[in-house]
Amino acid sequence: MWHPETNTFHFDFGEIGLTLDDVEHLLGIPVCRLAVYTEDERTPKQLLMDLLGVTEDVATNAIKGNSVKLSWLEMNFKEVNETDTDERVVCCARAYLLYVIGCTLFCDKSGGFVLLDLLPLLEDLDQVRTYGWGSSCLAFLYRNLGYASRRKAKQLGGFLILLEAWINEHFPTLHLVVDPEYTEELPWAQRWCLHSESGTSVQHYRRVLDDLLVDEVEF
Repeated sequence: MWHPETNTFHFDFGEIGLTLDDVEHLLGIPVCRLAVYTEDERTPKQLLMDLLGVTEDVATNAIKGNSVKLSWLEMNFKEVNETDTDERVVCCARAYLLYVIGCTLFCDKSGGFVLLDLLPLLEDLDQVRTYGWGSSCLAFLYRNLGYASRRKAKQLGGFLILLEAWINEHFPTLHLVVDPEYTEELPWAQRWCLHSESGTSVQHYRRVLDDLLVDEVEF
């Protein structure tokens, strides 16, 4: 069971949790860089107008709270052509990056929206690589695991590939198979063969986790 007070999973043998080392080791995402943080005071509508180049009416219709739909980003920015201005190309690049991190690092519970709080971080494309996306991704997953641990929760947000990779790495008794085509140039998380239909029930895995012994866990 996940305990938000400690950001760890508690088992009969003790507790274990995801760490920054897991993020960097499993996914190859940098953690020790600039904080993913901005003091930008522009409204969501103004951000869309300034950084994605849309009109006020388009921005107003696109915004849902403090978010936009991923499908809206795809529909409006998926293509560039030779006649586009440099400004349009840059706007499409920002929209693409916002789409990618909204689908992965900062995926919301619905899987269909992305927070516009992230958009100012993409204003200067040369600075994007300087941020410690991995540490913020982990913090975001921590928060969503805390929400999901509540009794009435039905969905889970966050970068679930990280959670899945962490489980694969630290709980070998789940009998995963190493991908024979894996090479060291790829993220460590890709070395496991994953199957969408394993034929094993959720109840089975619950029993396996409940019965885990300390020597069956890779720390």
